[in-house]
Amino acid sequence: MENNRKSVDAGIIDIIIGLIITAIGMMGPLVLLTDNNSKPQAGAGDIFLIIFCGTIILFLGLFIVYGGEMAMKRRRWGLALAASICASLVVFGIPSLILTILSKKEFGVKEVTRKLSTHKSAIH
Repeated sequence: MENNRKSVDAGIIDIIIGLIITAIGMMGPLVLLTDNNSKPQAGAGDIFLIIFCGTIILFLGLFIVYGGEMAMKRRRWGLALAASICASLVVFGIPSLILTILSKKEFGVKEVTRKLSTHKSAIH
């Protein structure tokens, strides 16, 4: 019997990495803006840049978590692949990318079955 846990394992790795990146996106700007060793005269542009980068990192982490969930449910292979590519920016996300690529067949089986069952019910 073929091992069908590749997508679940990839999803777990994505979710863990996504949660770490999300935490960095939330806490990073807070730490940078409240640090006592920072420049005493931070301009508005510096503050905006710190908050903007933190927001991008936050949404990147949430996207990776969502893609990991889709991988675990074996839905939307393209979205799971995109999330794994984003997670692979961190070294620990490379196994997730490899597992997602290798598990493409796991995603297609349920999709085709659902479409065929819907099509058959519409015919009758």
